[in-house]
This record gives sequence, C-alpha cells and structure tokens, in this order.
Amino acid sequence: MAVKITSDEIRELLQGSEYPPILRADEAAELLRVPLKTLYVWVASGRLSRCFTKQGKRLLFSRDRLVHAIFNGKEK
Repeated sequence: MAVKITSDEIRELLQGSEYPPILRADEAAELLRVPLKTLYVWVASGRLSRCFTKQGKRLLFSRDRLVHAIFNGKEK
C-alpha cells in the first residue's frame, strides 16, 4: 500500500531545507536523488506535469509540488 503525504507534512519535512522553494532541474534531481535524465523522462511522460514551468529552455520546479507528486502520484 502506497503512503500518502499531506501538504502540511511536506512543509514540515522541508522546513529549514537547503533547497529553495523553486528549483532548477539539477537541484530537483538532486532533491529526489535520481539522475537528471530520469527527471526529464518523468517530465516527458507527464508524471510531473503540474510541478514545473518552462522559462526559455530551462525548467523550474516547485519543490513542494514535486515532493507531493512523487509521494502521491500526479497532481490534479
């Protein structure tokens, strides 16, 4: 059974985190402890569709939404 995590739990876990609220792709991959290539595959597949915005050629990720999506599935 998958464990669901609430927004409050995410904020509590990340309180005082070294990671800022908005992350570059390399920081997002580091936070999730996955290769950068894996992060890009997840973006391309739609798994992280509501976790990032594109600024030119760069992807910027919402730290809290990213953690939520990984623990609870794709954001709705």
